[in-house]
Amino acid sequence: MASIVIHTKTAHINMGPLGFIIYANDFLEAYKSFETEKKFSPAKYYLVCRSAELALKSYLCFKEIPVKKLKKDFGYDLHKILRKSKELGIDAVVSISEEEKLEVEKANSWYNRKSFEYFDIQNVVESRDSLPKLVVIFNLAERLIKVLESLCLSSAQKP
Repeated sequence: MASIVIHTKTAHINMGPLGFIIYANDFLEAYKSFETEKKFSPAKYYLVCRSAELALKSYLCFKEIPVKKLKKDFGYDLHKILRKSKELGIDAVVSISEEEKLEVEKANSWYNRKSFEYFDIQNVVESRDSLPKLVVIFNLAERLIKVLESLCLSSAQKP
C-alpha cells in the first residue's frame, strides 16, 4: 500500500473580530424574536445591550486589542468600550450620534452592574426613566453589525 503525504500551507484565521460580530448578531436576532406581554422585561434590555457590547468589542479586536485584554480591562463596561472604540477611530467607520452615546451611558448604569441579569432591590426603586431607549440601542447595534461585519470578515482572512 502506498503512503500518501499531503503538505499544506499554514492557515491563519483571526476569529476574534469575526467571532464577536457573529455573537453580536445572534444576540440581536434573539432580541428581535423575543416576545413578551410584560411592560418591563430585563431580558430584552440584556439582549440588545449585549449585542451592542459585542459589536463594539469586534471593532476593538479588529484594532488588535487581544480578547484577554478586552475581558480584563473592559469587562461589561459599555462606557469604557465605547470610549476606547472612539479613541481608535470608530467614527471613521460608523457614525455614533450624541443620542446614541447618551443612551449607551444610560444602558451602562444598568448593564455594567448586571441589573438586567440579577434581581436587585435597586432595580425596583430606581426610576424607569433611567432605562435606555431600547429602539436607540437596537438601531445602534444593528448598524454596528451591518458595517463592521465586512471589516471583521476581511480581518479573518488576512495572513
